[in-house]
Amino acid sequence: MRVSALVLFTVLVLSAKSGSGQGDGQLMADLDGDGKAEIISWHLFAKEEENGTFYQLRVSDSTGAVIWEGADLKDVEHPMVFGEWHFGISMPQLVGDIDQDGKIELVAPEPQSDVSPTWFRVLEWRHGRFYLSRSAALLETPKGSGKFVWTGGEEYLGTWISKFFVENRDGTFEVQVYTYDGGANADVTTETVTPTEDGFERKAGAMQQSPNKPAGELEDWVKQQRWYVKLSDSLPKGVSLIVETYADDPEWSDVEIREIHAPDSGYDPNVAPMIGQFRVSADRKRVQWFNPVDASWSSLPAFFESRGMNLLAE
Repeated sequence: MRVSALVLFTVLVLSAKSGSGQGDGQLMADLDGDGKAEIISWHLFAKEEENGTFYQLRVSDSTGAVIWEGADLKDVEHPMVFGEWHFGISMPQLVGDIDQDGKIELVAPEPQSDVSPTWFRVLEWRHGRFYLSRSAALLETPKGSGKFVWTGGEEYLGTWISKFFVENRDGTFEVQVYTYDGGANADVTTETVTPTEDGFERKAGAMQQSPNKPAGELEDWVKQQRWYVKLSDSLPKGVSLIVETYADDPEWSDVEIREIHAPDSGYDPNVAPMIGQFRVSADRKRVQWFNPVDASWSSLPAFFESRGMNLLAE
């Protein structure tokens, strides 16, 4: 069943930077079809040195009155608890009818610390509350088909949907697609996809856009910086770095740095642990590190100190 245009198109993004150290945030959608948008928000309720920060999900009506609250448990595996944790970030990305069944879903990535297909939690709103509807990855199956099928496997290579941006007025979605075939190279594109019975497929005739094209030059710039060279030189034999850049903000570009393990390194070659998340200002005069302990942006010296190193030492 298709919902009315009023229901579909009252999905408004008010805080699109969830999961990037921005803390509390909110989205809006008409959850019950009454023509009034409800507020879906998440609020910090706990910080732990061991894990990181925890956020509680909350739904309010158009007047601001709370009509439902998720769990406020410090449980990283609870489907209704969100957080910015040391091993990965899981914060709401989108609300919309992602499967065209007339119900509104909330989509959030599950935390991950390596380069592997992104698993999503899908929460469906029904009977006045959110329920866990699905937990799986959207992996291109078969490869090269342009069809992203909900998959529960343990694949490490391939092409998958890694992020949801927004639902378009025609019911399609703008998403980030990630391709990784091993080694130090990865490809990130922004694409338009259409819901199908078992996932999504690329919209016919849609052009792929790569936010990494201008950021490719940023990747080269990062690799030339003294702090990056110092970090790379500190790694054990057989371990190298991969730099992933996302230039989708006019003021800051996001940079993720991960380890790559050679088969003879003594480390698992099927995982690529996160070294750190950084951001570079548009004028390239500032580089900041996202500190997962207190969910704040910190200095490069603080990053090296967290690794038992001194950035200024020769």
